[in-house]
Amino acid sequence: MADHALALDDHSIGLAIAICGPFDLEAGESRMRGVAKFEDIYGVDLRAALRARTTIGDRPIRFTRDAESAGTGEALIGAGRGVDRVLTITLGTGMGTCVTNHAWPVEFIDGFGVEHLGMRPTPWNGRSDDVLSARGLAARLGVAMADLQAAVDDPVNAEVVFDHGHRIGEFLAPVIVEFDVQLLVIGGELSAAFDRFGPAIQSHLDVPVRPIALGAAGP
Repeated sequence: MADHALALDDHSIGLAIAICGPFDLEAGESRMRGVAKFEDIYGVDLRAALRARTTIGDRPIRFTRDAESAGTGEALIGAGRGVDRVLTITLGTGMGTCVTNHAWPVEFIDGFGVEHLGMRPTPWNGRSDDVLSARGLAARLGVAMADLQAAVDDPVNAEVVFDHGHRIGEFLAPVIVEFDVQLLVIGGELSAAFDRFGPAIQSHLDVPVRPIALGAAGP
């Protein structure tokens, strides 16, 4: 992050950082612990740290959820372009959620915070954030997150990977109706293997399912 901030020229009006949660967006402080990433910045005032170590000066520094940023990018110029109402799910260390309406993020639906979808329970002994994410698949396969890609690519695990898609589709089927969306976009680390589990998701849904189109550039 510091390198990008240092690269800001005089015409830049500020810095926007998309970051995973739990994160206090207003305070600019990470609340992540026990998920094997960003442990070193827990509770750190990142705005103050960036101002102290870069040339950003008094220009604004704002934070946003990475899943919301990725979903907005996909709805605007990516896999969801031209679709009015899109649900983007990112499957990484957790399960991120973004609903967009005409490419604008929707934070609440009937009083429910969209970002909290990952906290909902599943029939598989855990929250969707824990069970359906890439981390959840790694746990099923008995591998570390660092070894997940190789495990997913191994034909021996094809049945489990495909079944993971069925779990995702089964969980999201009522969500699609509840959120009244016209398209599901799958992002995050697992999107690289979409061809191996995407058809299983689609079998549960009446709306199209697509992988992200923009990759890391989405946010």
